[in-house]
Amino acid sequence: MSLAMATPGPGDLAGLKPGSAPEMGSAEMEQICGLLEASLMPNGDLQKKVLSSMQQLGKRPEFLVALSRIFVELEEKSIHIRQSAGIHLKNLLKQNSEVCFVDQATEAFLCMQVMKALSHPTKILRHTAGSVLASLMRRRLDIGVIDKLWQQLHVDNADVVEGSMWALTLTSEDLLGQGVDEAFVQIACAKILPRTIELTDQRLPSWLRKQSSDLLMQYLVQGAFDPEKWPAGAGMQGSFLASLGALAMSQDAELVQNSCKGFCSVIEQRWAVLSQDHISMILGFMLRAGEHADEDVRREALAVWRVASEASALHPLLEQNLPELTKVLLANLVYSSADMMAMDAGSLDNDNADRPDSLEEIQPQFHKEGGFSDMDKAEKAAAGSTFLSEEWTARRAAADALDALAGYAGTHPQVCSRMLPMISEKLQSTCWKQQEAGIHALGCIGASCIQVTPELLDGMIRLLLSKLTAEQPLLRSAACLSLTQFLPGVIMLVSGSLPVVMSAILERCRDTNKHVQAAAVESLTTILQVGLQAGPVKHFMEDVFQTFIVCLDMYKVKNLRKLYQCVAGAVGASPELFTTERGQAVLGSILQRFFSAQVGDPTAMAIFESMASIVQHLASFVAGILPRIVDKAVRVVNEVGYAMQIFKQNPEEYEPPDQELMAAAVDILASAMDGLQAEAVGLLKQNNFLCILPLALTASSSRARQSGFWLLGSAAPHCKAQVQPLLSHLLEPLVAGMKLPAGLPVNWSAVWALGELCQRVDPPSLEPAIPQITEAFVGIFQRRVGMEVLPNQLAAHRQLLGASCFTVNCLKHTSTLGDRWPSCKRLIPEENLKQLQSQYGFCD
Repeated sequence: MSLAMATPGPGDLAGLKPGSAPEMGSAEMEQICGLLEASLMPNGDLQKKVLSSMQQLGKRPEFLVALSRIFVELEEKSIHIRQSAGIHLKNLLKQNSEVCFVDQATEAFLCMQVMKALSHPTKILRHTAGSVLASLMRRRLDIGVIDKLWQQLHVDNADVVEGSMWALTLTSEDLLGQGVDEAFVQIACAKILPRTIELTDQRLPSWLRKQSSDLLMQYLVQGAFDPEKWPAGAGMQGSFLASLGALAMSQDAELVQNSCKGFCSVIEQRWAVLSQDHISMILGFMLRAGEHADEDVRREALAVWRVASEASALHPLLEQNLPELTKVLLANLVYSSADMMAMDAGSLDNDNADRPDSLEEIQPQFHKEGGFSDMDKAEKAAAGSTFLSEEWTARRAAADALDALAGYAGTHPQVCSRMLPMISEKLQSTCWKQQEAGIHALGCIGASCIQVTPELLDGMIRLLLSKLTAEQPLLRSAACLSLTQFLPGVIMLVSGSLPVVMSAILERCRDTNKHVQAAAVESLTTILQVGLQAGPVKHFMEDVFQTFIVCLDMYKVKNLRKLYQCVAGAVGASPELFTTERGQAVLGSILQRFFSAQVGDPTAMAIFESMASIVQHLASFVAGILPRIVDKAVRVVNEVGYAMQIFKQNPEEYEPPDQELMAAAVDILASAMDGLQAEAVGLLKQNNFLCILPLALTASSSRARQSGFWLLGSAAPHCKAQVQPLLSHLLEPLVAGMKLPAGLPVNWSAVWALGELCQRVDPPSLEPAIPQITEAFVGIFQRRVGMEVLPNQLAAHRQLLGASCFTVNCLKHTSTLGDRWPSCKRLIPEENLKQLQSQYGFCD
């Protein structure tokens, strides 16, 4: 099949010619070539100087023209220099008009130049030209250029078609991502999409079909075939489905991968043209593709089973394919050679508990609120968790599909009963990788399996318990994590299993493999979270405390962090248990480590968070040592604050300090305030730790500012006399915390703290800042969803609006804000005011 069809040729580029463009002389052109050559040298300092020079030159329109001429016309220069010219041109065009102003005539000239390079015989220059053209279209969309690219898709010249398709792909990616222009939608539906679908024809070269299908996937994801989003594109659903079918029959794995991606999206969107026979054939193909030799194909094919599990209309087809599907999913859970190569060697070492963690293994830790918090994903992967990895692989896609099936099985118990025999077969294999896949599968469906008969549930738990003593460390760690999924069943349905499970998990906490330790502590954290609330686990706390004491001495940095989090969670769930002799021994060990922790200690963050939980829930019990704890926290805040000042004065000589640790230290002080309440006044007489508030509220770390507002708001109800004298230093950072660019969590914390203050302190104390406070509230109420508030911020924004309405209503009655409000509310959009009244009871 020829690339040329009965459509116009490439046309004449003269239509793009602007008439004239500013030029540089030949001497300057040579100087620029010298700069470009220098930018390719492996010398960091030299590259910085070149970049600075380029930025300065970029303010001159003639420099952009010069770069385009070097890129397109100077054939005598090396490919690398010409590519460098194109890359610098693209980067300059990406900057805003204040940094890089380009008039319309120059833009048109640059388009004309770059269009020439799309036909260059060297692929690297064609692709650079495509990226430059995309940058130009991002600045100002020219439908004439898009039309020219479409025309060039009909030329019987592979280089021209490849370059034009690449440019269209990059341009479409940008335009579709930033909000669709109506003129672009029209040309896309009338010309680009029909031609791109034609170019997936099985008679054409694989490279062209791959580029075309990549472009189609972009449009598919953005809803180009959805009748509600792009009505004109919906008429092409049938031809697009046919193109996916043609791709599915290819021997090229990349084309099959795109067909799987497309079919999954089509099934998810439930296109009107899909009949039940269509869906059945697609699911059958996806099932076979789940066994493809190429992992990327399998990964994309397996994604459809989550969609099928969550769509009730597809459940009959799902059950029809269940035996074969279970087999395919289990096969994909088995570690591949690539998985094994990427795995941390420590996952397979049976005796590495005494080996110190390397610096590369110790991930940076960020402050989190609460005792029971999710481990960082990177840490889970490094810990040998079988449930998380950094990369989305076929193994992970299979686990996700099983997880979705478990949701379906939760309301259809017969599904678990049909899957369990195949999983059990894996568990009894002589190959440890097959066993691990079975353990992993049980973990994925465990939460749904608690509805099966107690006898069957007990059998599965015993199978997992037997793997806790396996020779292979990966089996032991996987069994720890899988058992966690059965906890409701262990505690509620098969209470006889609980002593055995607790004993086995505590034993694995003392394992000789660090990755097994990590999995066991994670499992123990979940057991304590669920079990202490339900009750039965309390009977085993003496053994838990003994394990804590042993592991505090045994663990290295990474696992110590997890252990501190586990202790903090246990304190929060049942603080009274720590008043026993062994509970006090655990507290004593934690306190000793807290007092010896220094800024920069990799375990400091976790131990400070653990101490905050202890202080909050056991404030009266540790009252005798609380002044020392407060002194330590205040010293850390002051030390970090001082280091921050030094860094700001000499950023070239010093590293920025860890302000996350400052946040954790402030949380200890706020926890003490919460725990002691009115009794905190006595503690403040010994050490007025509220004096650190100005440092915390002006920190550049959002978490430190949040912690500062928590301390301020917690102190207001109980320590009014100590708070009020500080207000003159706190009102300015308080108002700043209510405004953008401070994030929503900081905004809410500041508004909440202000709400506490306006109910407790003398009204005149707040009066100097009432104009600024009023302005900040107006700004909050003016925010628009989709503009200042992103879709994923809606929940936090609603929480902020609720707190703001409450605080404004309080201030109306206690300050001059009430007099100012009638004129200020006119600045708030009417639609926003109606929402405040209907959803939050806000009164004008």
